[in-house]
Amino acid sequence: MITEKQWNKISSSFDGRIYQTWHRMKKRVKNISATSHIFNGTDLLDIGCNAGIMMMCVNPDKYTGLEVNPEYYDQAVVTIKHSRIENKEIINSSFLEYDDSDINSVLGCNVLYHLSEEEIIKLRSLLDRCRSFLFTVKRKDLNRTNNTYNFHIPENVVEYVKDFKPHIAEKSEYTMIWGIK
Repeated sequence: MITEKQWNKISSSFDGRIYQTWHRMKKRVKNISATSHIFNGTDLLDIGCNAGIMMMCVNPDKYTGLEVNPEYYDQAVVTIKHSRIENKEIINSSFLEYDDSDINSVLGCNVLYHLSEEEIIKLRSLLDRCRSFLFTVKRKDLNRTNNTYNFHIPENVVEYVKDFKPHIAEKSEYTMIWGIK
């Protein structure tokens, strides 16, 4: 778990919008940290890693963060330097373009509604062979999507990941869904 001192040191290098996002995410980082054990010993893919914030609260054997937004990617490159994870990388790529053959765990915070039809199909295939996952969905995003699968709606995610015996936690602004096989 990231300490307050580390949090302040990392965020001091961020500009405007990213700095605000970083501080708004403090509570979510704390909640995800409480379930971070599900990623121990895994090769974790963080889809849409933003500024690399969640990297600071998990401890997989390998962390790969994907980010297509150049501004967030640049900030994630700064954040990764502060991570305790030894085997880590940030890649400026879409999920569809990424070779996920070594991945066995998935993290996605407020990213599911951004995914295209093809990316949802790829994600569902990846989940079939994963041993753990965690997704968060913002309440305000429930009516927005780039795909017809509506995979960003918590009930649809839960229906698909039944084999994981998923857990659901309703938070003030978002829903957290996680599971482990």
